[in-house]
Amino acid sequence: MSSVGGRTFASLAVGPYRILWLSMIASFLGNQMHIVARGFLALNLTGQASSIGWVMASWGLPMLAFSLLGGAVADRFDRKRVLVIAQAGQGLMGLGIAFLLLFGALEMWHLIVAGVWQGTMFSFNGPARQALIPELVDDRLLMNAIALNNAAMNLTRVVGPTLAGVMIAIDETATMVYFFMASTYVVVLLLLMLGLPDADQRAPNASRDRERLPMWQEMKAGLRYVFVENRLIAGLIVVALVPVLIGWPYQMLLPVFQEDVFHVDPKGLGFMYTVGGVGALAGSLLVAAFSEHPKATGFQVGAGVVFGLSLAAFAFSPNFWLACGLLVLVGLSSMTFMALNNTQVMAITEPDYHGRVMSVYMLTWSLMPLGGVPISFLTDRFGAPLTVGVSGIVVAIFMTGASKLLLGASRARSRGRLALAAGDGGG
Repeated sequence: MSSVGGRTFASLAVGPYRILWLSMIASFLGNQMHIVARGFLALNLTGQASSIGWVMASWGLPMLAFSLLGGAVADRFDRKRVLVIAQAGQGLMGLGIAFLLLFGALEMWHLIVAGVWQGTMFSFNGPARQALIPELVDDRLLMNAIALNNAAMNLTRVVGPTLAGVMIAIDETATMVYFFMASTYVVVLLLLMLGLPDADQRAPNASRDRERLPMWQEMKAGLRYVFVENRLIAGLIVVALVPVLIGWPYQMLLPVFQEDVFHVDPKGLGFMYTVGGVGALAGSLLVAAFSEHPKATGFQVGAGVVFGLSLAAFAFSPNFWLACGLLVLVGLSSMTFMALNNTQVMAITEPDYHGRVMSVYMLTWSLMPLGGVPISFLTDRFGAPLTVGVSGIVVAIFMTGASKLLLGASRARSRGRLALAAGDGGG
């Protein structure tokens, strides 16, 4: 058992990575609280589920527009500096919404503008943060560090929604949530600026030292690397698209389940987000411990199918407590699938392309809120249970069909490792 625990948290023994990991916890905590609060505010301002979809889309569109640029910037400039600027921008957004709520001036268009701003900042924050990890840990710990990155996010999914639900229940306006959110980004900036080593003290990033091409050529080279030179990466990204696009928007509809299906108070909403986060945290820790297991791809396929089936079961659940139990399984299976996919993509990407590959990978996440728009309209038309239930069934069918592609990709990766080992041995 101790050896499993040692494998699970091995990369936290590296001081600079530990600082980055702690900063991620603070950042993700604010973000998770924002997810709960913006859904609550949008629904209360308009009374329509489609308003949640528009808020999500306002976050996704700039990510779709700027993610490739963010990846090129992460491969061209100091990733720490890019991360600091982007995190400061997200903190300012939270502070702005907090003051609008304090003075009773918040309107729906403010949430749309805040979504656009947050999506833009995240387009630069995400690739820089992911690409910074290989500069802080060696190759042996890389997959573990990436998995713990996911664990940090899911740890906050346990704590953040509960805090947000309690704060909303106290002031009924979410003002407290946004002031707290702004304070988390102060912690983030202090950790990054004071605790993270500068570029000359980290592992070399060859892409910063090479000849700089025009930015559009950098982005073009990244796309060529993914879709022409390394189609295994492209396959992994495409397989992740359907669960993200069709399955994950269930999270934005939890306020609808809270208010119209289960008829519970905002604490119940926070609890639903929390139990999903508990499952997701367990899934990401499993991946951290067993990401190098020879049957990891089989686990990934199974997790994708279970995600779809458990999501459908949640949607048609007859009572609140059974639904919460199923959300644990939804979180566990979905994060196991996504974390394994993420670690595989980073593990087979050359360091020069880490930022740009992660920016392409992030495009799938930017499509999630865009997929939320039609799903929110379907919810207004057919109700949340039927919409989410059918979405879960579609995900399960797709993942069953995609199993051959994933297993084939795994065999190709194994052959590549064997060839590399043989070449090293021959040298």
